[in-house]
Amino acid sequence: ETDASENFVELFLTSDYYINQANARFFNTSSGSQNLVSTPLDSSERVGLLNHPAFLAIHSNPKNSGIVQRGVYVLEQLLCSPLGSPPDNITPTTDLPDGFDEDLLTSREVLHVKHSSQPACVSCHTSIDNVGGGLENFDGLGRFRLTEKNNISIDSAGEIRGVGSLNINYGDSAEMTRKIASSSQFQRCLNKKFFEYVTGEKVNTKNECSYNQVSDSNGEISVKSFFDKFTDLSLFTKRRREDP
Repeated sequence: ETDASENFVELFLTSDYYINQANARFFNTSSGSQNLVSTPLDSSERVGLLNHPAFLAIHSNPKNSGIVQRGVYVLEQLLCSPLGSPPDNITPTTDLPDGFDEDLLTSREVLHVKHSSQPACVSCHTSIDNVGGGLENFDGLGRFRLTEKNNISIDSAGEIRGVGSLNINYGDSAEMTRKIASSSQFQRCLNKKFFEYVTGEKVNTKNECSYNQVSDSNGEISVKSFFDKFTDLSLFTKRRREDP
């Protein structure tokens, strides 16, 4: 019997998507069916939920593909790497190189120049832009692409360093997505999010012991194992007296 958790992680690794006539163009393909049909796509282009048009479109904006929005979401929600609030001393970018022309650069290159000119931005945006920039093979609607603007080639290769235990190099969006979804950092974060969802509480000093008891030591997710352990915890069997 397949554990439900295996299917959950597979959602981030599969290249099978439900496609019909209405949504086929978002996947850069075609369909003759009015019903949603599970359809295998090129795994070198599109992998899992992070490459799904629904995710990509909601984490973009009308003007661009949403490098920052996508990067922040993945870091905070899927890798449990909180960024905190932006610093208060951010000012409009004015110190730009001579000849700087946004129309001649990719969106990722533009952000790199602007964020590099702001010392207060660099520390967080190094990670944000490397994750969000790794999804640049998809436009604001989630359609696969190799160029942007005036036919400028997109460089979707990069690296992610120092995000918990995650240290990877990637050549394109599909490879980055696959490496993130296969990492222990991602799987540990899912354990934490699952625990918080079930208990309705953030992991804190009061419930940290319970959290450690139900989490697998290697960071892998097992829904069955989780509930077997969870129902034995005093957190589940006893009402906790609130502090006065």
